[in-house]
Amino acid sequence: MVLKPEVKKENTGQNVLNLTKPIRLTFLYIPLNFSVNLLTSLEELNKKVEYKLKLDQERGKDRDFLGVVYTTCENVRSIKTNDNIKAFCVYDTGNKHDISHADICQTISSRVEGSRMRFKLRKAFSEKPVTLDVVFTTANNRE
Repeated sequence: MVLKPEVKKENTGQNVLNLTKPIRLTFLYIPLNFSVNLLTSLEELNKKVEYKLKLDQERGKDRDFLGVVYTTCENVRSIKTNDNIKAFCVYDTGNKHDISHADICQTISSRVEGSRMRFKLRKAFSEKPVTLDVVFTTANNRE
């Protein structure tokens, strides 16, 4: 899992963004909807990083884990259009195999307005990647 401010695609052809309850982005390209990870436990998310790095290595991809960018679900849900319409929804779509999984979905279909809202979404995240332990410390200090 490479977490740095550039566009990356997974083998499936999908862009994947990881987010936490503070939300974390894996990649900064933001499609109309994307997969993310909620902040569950440091141990669980570290295992996900290790698993993803191992998979990438097996596929011949030489990647490193640099860190994550993050925000809160509240910040994502507060992004609105000029007409005061919510631009994004955050859904907890976790299951027993991936308890931290979630999805962020864009609620507007206008190509131009959607682009503006995704720019606002990117601005809602931290500027520079940080390690998972820093995200957990930051999240615990907010509560």
